[in-house]
Amino acid sequence: MLRFLKKSFITGLVLALPIGITIFFINVLLNYIGDPASKILFYWMDFKIRDIFWMKVIINTISIVLVSFLIIAIGFISQLFFGKFIIQLTEDVINRLPFIRSVYKTVKQVIQTFGNTGRAAFSKTVLVEYPRPGCYAIGFLASDTQGEVQDKTGQTVVNVFIPTAQIQQAVFY
Repeated sequence: MLRFLKKSFITGLVLALPIGITIFFINVLLNYIGDPASKILFYWMDFKIRDIFWMKVIINTISIVLVSFLIIAIGFISQLFFGKFIIQLTEDVINRLPFIRSVYKTVKQVIQTFGNTGRAAFSKTVLVEYPRPGCYAIGFLASDTQGEVQDKTGQTVVNVFIPTAQIQQAVFY
């Protein structure tokens, strides 16, 4: 009986989780992007009209679309010479701010790891001798190492992501 309940619970969770995550994501989009953006974009509209439920949904949706176009425009401009210059200048300023620098680098590293388009972020599961000799941790093969590390070691080196409770720097194996 307990095994049947466990199996039914897991099956229900697998079926309900995508719906729940979708509802959560739409709620986050509407509340944290659409609502603040609509207050800026539609400041001229009367509050009585803006507070009608369906009007609020329409205004928030339009705001989300406009913010999405703004993000696309930023991405397009960043690929141009002037955009690359602005990005480099901004990163130089951020790298001079003590607390913000560490948060920015961590977030950037996570986004680069998971935002690797064209292939899966983690292609294999590996066993790595970490954090000390004789101890092993499960890691996920993230990508091939390129640049200075590869040049200095003269060996084939890969990036391995090891999930821990602490924020870790990249582990090279």
